[in-house]
Amino acid sequence: MKLSRRSTFAFLGGGVLALGGSVVFIATMSDEELVHTVLERHLGPLEIADEDLAAFLLDFREKRPFLFPSGKLATVYGVAETFDIANITRENLPGGRGDDLERFERHLLGEFHAKTDFSLRSSEEEPVHFLGPTACLNPFAVLV
Repeated sequence: MKLSRRSTFAFLGGGVLALGGSVVFIATMSDEELVHTVLERHLGPLEIADEDLAAFLLDFREKRPFLFPSGKLATVYGVAETFDIANITRENLPGGRGDDLERFERHLLGEFHAKTDFSLRSSEEEPVHFLGPTACLNPFAVLV
């Protein structure tokens, strides 16, 4: 099969449009979806109710509003998470933005372990529940 120049450009144009459409669709990812994707990348598949995830995210944002990626950084981060290239993206972001994302992930995972029953489950299929803003069961832990 021989491709003409016109059909090659049409094929490439269709591919670019499809990729652009998928990036635009992914860029509209909500904060809950972004957090869920990050948590699943680190912890494996999670079964958590939308209400519990929203309550956890609200508590996280109230306590540390400066950590959550905003605007374009959140969009780039969401697209990178969806295409499973978050590590590469984080390493190549300019101006310390990669360090900001790493700090966000570290605090997100710490808060998730402290304020949910994730580590108390008996099996991976058991759903995760948000326990509340002061739910840490460790008497020696000091969350700052």
